[in-house]
Parts: sequence; structure tokens; C-alpha cells
Amino acid sequence: MGTETTPLRRHPALGTETTPLRRHPALGAETAPLRRHPALGTETTPLRRHPALGTETAPLRRHPALGAETAPLPHHPITPKPFGQASPFLNAVRLYTPLPHHPITPMPPWKIKLLYDGACPLCLREVTFLQKQDRGRGLVAFVDIADDAYDPAENGNVSFEVAMGRIHAVLSDGTVVKNVEVFRQVYEVLGMGWVYAATRWPGIGPLVDWAYGLWADWRLRLTGRPDLQTLIAQRQERLTCSYAERCRSGDI
Repeated sequence: MGTETTPLRRHPALGTETTPLRRHPALGAETAPLRRHPALGTETTPLRRHPALGTETAPLRRHPALGAETAPLPHHPITPKPFGQASPFLNAVRLYTPLPHHPITPMPPWKIKLLYDGACPLCLREVTFLQKQDRGRGLVAFVDIADDAYDPAENGNVSFEVAMGRIHAVLSDGTVVKNVEVFRQVYEVLGMGWVYAATRWPGIGPLVDWAYGLWADWRLRLTGRPDLQTLIAQRQERLTCSYAERCRSGDI
């Protein structure tokens, strides 16, 4: 060949000639000498000819735990995928993973809930007129606050005392309106918004609001009823007696 090669030495166990080892300066152990690769220009581990395949293979090394010679594992660098890409397995998992369940709260059939005083004769006249205009469509829900079964929690948390002082209404999204705005909303829902359209004008709106406030303050007296504090006390007494009777009868 005309080139210098590393002399071989006989292996004491295998009885064959092998490449002599050299002591590694850092590890303190004997390793196979490296040779310079003709193309890369770097030193690489020398290959040896496989007796069966007839090709040169990397030398084996002894496994510290198994006590047997194993071939060095090739290095396969992992190339990270660009952001936003996923493997087919992850795509399949995302495709078949059920989405979290978010229950949808159904909207009520009515558009607005009117809280009215069923013991007020003038209020009842207005409610009767509005019920006729609704024509059974259920666009407006009418709730009598004078009923002892009235529950503020079901009506925008508007208490009996507050509802008696000023008229209130609850929109389908839970918004609470009061005073003249209640009539604007109710008439708009029933297709008669033109009746209160003028109350939105800058010069007329404040005047109508003032007139309604004056009416609300005198409503009970003008209809021949006790003042608000007396009505509240009477209602509380009825509720207490009703609760006591239910206790005695064993309903509670």
C-alpha cells in the first residue's frame, strides 16, 4: 500500500490480532486510536472488517452493566418543528378530544317583565290595556308585586319596598329599568313605541320624568290606600302569620 499503518497485537482472549489501544488523557482509560478521515479532515474511530458481512464496521465496546460488547449507537439529532405544526398523532388527539361542555341558558319567551301593583286600581287599568295589546303573544310578562308570593330573586332582585315606590321592569337579559323608561320599553315591545317617542326628546323627557315622580309619590294617597310603611308592615305580618300556620300544620 506504501503507507504506514498501526501495528496489530494479539488479543489474549479472542486469539486474534486487534488494533492496540491507547490511554485517553482525560478519561484515564484505553481507547482505540483515531485515524484521520480523508474527506472530512478529522480523526474518527477506525473501522474493522466484519467476518460475515465482509464490510468495515465500527468497533464494539464493552457495556458496563451487561458485561457484553455492544456497538455504539448512532446519533440522530432531533430537529424541533416550527411553532404551530404538530404530528399526525397530536392532530388526531385534538380532533377527537371532546370540547368542554358549557350549558347554554335558554332565553325566556318574554321580552320584558313588568312589575306592577295589583292592589292599585289605576295600575290594573293600564295592565289590562297592555295585556289586550299583547294579544296572547307572551311578549310581556306581568308580575303582581302585591301578591304575598312575590319573590325578588326571580325579578331582578327588586324588593317589594322598592317596587312599590317606583314602577320597575326586567328585560330578558336581566337588565332592570324603572320610571318612565319602563313604559317606553313595554310600548316598544308591543309595537306602539310611537306613544312614548316624544318622551325621549331633550325638552320633554325631563318634564315627563318629573310628572311621573310626582304621581308616584302621591299614588297611594290618591287611590285611598295606606302609606308605604303601613303596607310594608301589613305584608310582613301576613307573611309571618302564613309561616306560623304552615309550621303548625307541619308543612315546614
